[in-house]
Amino acid sequence: MDLKISSGAFNTGDFVRNALLLAAAGILLGLIATLRFSPLGAVLTGVV
Repeated sequence: MDLKISSGAFNTGDFVRNALLLAAAGILLGLIATLRFSPLGAVLTGVV
């Protein structure tokens, strides 16, 4: 039986990782949405 003592504090490693993941997803979705409605998006899509 393993007893853990909790200090009641947040594990900042988990919080930072999730915050970075959420920020990266937001930036990616924002970039896709911006390029979709921008003339540059059509040019970039044509190049790829």
